[in-house]
Amino acid sequence: MTAWILSIVGIVFVGIIFDMISPEGKLSTFIKSIFAIITLFVIVSPIPKLLQKKWNWDWNFEWSDEYLQSVTTGKVLYYQDQIRQNLENMGYQQVDVLIEWNQENSTQNMEKIYIDFTKYVLNGGDKHKIEYEKIEEMIVKLINIEKENIIFYG
Repeated sequence: MTAWILSIVGIVFVGIIFDMISPEGKLSTFIKSIFAIITLFVIVSPIPKLLQKKWNWDWNFEWSDEYLQSVTTGKVLYYQDQIRQNLENMGYQQVDVLIEWNQENSTQNMEKIYIDFTKYVLNGGDKHKIEYEKIEEMIVKLINIEKENIIFYG
C-alpha cells in the first residue's frame, strides 16, 4: 500500500518538474498527456489485485437479549399509545390498554390485548354505547392480531 502511494507521489512529482522545465509547444502537450496516462495507470494498478482477492463478507453479529427486549418494549408502548389515542378519537375517554407479549422466543409476538373500560363512564343512550366490533376492527388493522386475542373488561 505504501509503495503504491509512493509511486503516485513520485509520478506526480516528476510530472510537475517536467511541466516546470519544459518549453511550450506541441511536444510539451504530448508529453503531459503521456504523464497523465501513466499517472492514471499507477493509480488504477492495485484494482486487479483487489478483484482477485477473496473477500469475507460474512458478518455474523448477534443482538443482545437486552437490546431485543428494549426494542420490543418500545414497540409495545407505541402500540398501546396508538390504541389509546384511537379510542379517544372514537369518544372513549379514560380507557386503559395493556398488551401482553411473549418474551420467550426471539420474535417476541404480541399475544393478547386487554382493553379496560372500568374508568369509562356511560352517560346513557345509544351514543355512548361501547361498540366492541369497531374497536376490534381498529386494533386488527393497527396491529394485525386475531380478534380472539382482544379482551374487553370493565
